[in-house]
Amino acid sequence: MRSRATRLVILLTLVSAVLGLVLSERAAIHSLAASRQAAATCGVYCGTQRWSVKTLSDADRDKVHFAPSEVTVGWLASQKPPAHLLANRRAAPIETQTYKIRALLVGYKLEKDEDFHVVVADIENPSETMIVEIPSPDCVGACASGHGEEFQKAREVIMGLPEPVSPVTIVVTGVGFFDFLHGQTGAAPNGIELHPVLKIELESGSAPPSVSAPRASAEEEKNEVKVWVNTRTGVYHCPGSRWYSGTKQGKYMGECEAKKAGYRPANGLPCASSCF
Repeated sequence: MRSRATRLVILLTLVSAVLGLVLSERAAIHSLAASRQAAATCGVYCGTQRWSVKTLSDADRDKVHFAPSEVTVGWLASQKPPAHLLANRRAAPIETQTYKIRALLVGYKLEKDEDFHVVVADIENPSETMIVEIPSPDCVGACASGHGEEFQKAREVIMGLPEPVSPVTIVVTGVGFFDFLHGQTGAAPNGIELHPVLKIELESGSAPPSVSAPRASAEEEKNEVKVWVNTRTGVYHCPGSRWYSGTKQGKYMGECEAKKAGYRPANGLPCASSCF
């Protein structure tokens, strides 16, 4: 009888230990999920279509290999696109791999979703082009990715280029991504991109000369609107607009001066200063 009671005590002890372990693991998983959910709420709304994949905040982000594979624009443009693209999942193996390409910079623009849309061409065959995009670290998803500093440094390289863009060779590191084709300037036929870009370097010896922005004339200064420049994104905002003096980093400038310094109006709409 005593032996049976002893076995029962041991069994109950084991069951209690197992239940404690299961409950602690569930608590840890719930805590991790909660922290990720909280992180995903940071930032401002910027875009929608496959946005989590574009900003490394998707369900498959832990599957991405960040050791870059060195390829060419031509090789990426020759890869077969997947039959289906999912909003929050990656299409392996291209979208789970980081690539490094040496390419010619064709041009760039700031999109409405705050991405820098950069068109690059194959070194050996410049008729082959593709898009690489750099998210703003202030956007939802991008700010929760853990790569915001990399995004910002890559954006600063592009923002530091003079206009018009001089012929320059760049080295781009970014994660493979297939976009839906909808007439994008410079898009590869298969929709391949590096998105997000993690690093951009100007190839040694090919950097364009630095150009200091000339000041506006006295007449322009008299008639220009004072705008708010978001120094992280390179976009300026007009008085009365949502983000006027409302970004974490920025400064006031005359619109003519901001334009000459390379900043761009939000949504492509200037504030109607007389210098335009």
